Amino acid sequence: MQLRFSEYLRWQPQIYSIAGSQALGLVLRQLFNLKKKKEANLLALDFFLTIDVVCAGVCAGLFWVISLQDYSALLGGQSREQRGQKDSIDLMVAFVFVLIWARPFMLFLVVPSVSKMLLTLVAMLRDVIPLLGLVVCYLIGMT
Repeated sequence: MQLRFSEYLRWQPQIYSIAGSQALGLVLRQLFNLKKKKEANLLALDFFLTIDVVCAGVCAGLFWVISLQDYSALLGGQSREQRGQKDSIDLMVAFVFVLIWARPFMLFLVVPSVSKMLLTLVAMLRDVIPLLGLVVCYLIGMT
């Protein structure tokens, strides 16, 4: 496990450079808007750039938190404190995972044809929830 943890830590420069490049894109866009001539168009700070910067910051922060941990705490350990640390790290990883997968979903909502398809799919899945509940109860009861 120590070997895998040290291999994980080798990715530190790449993670921070990706997060930094996304933050740098935001800063450069702001500098362009400040230095432009009056008749030029502004580069908008759109919703997706903001989401990218937030995702990059959260990923870099999570990587930093994990790199500070002792690798025995990442295994869950025997003590209650180490298990609590592992549980909190697992929750942070799950949050980052959901946040990163929400990015393309939000991007797809902008394209009209894909947006209609996704909203239809969500509505269909919402309508199927009672049936899925019955199927799950049936499977539990029959096993």
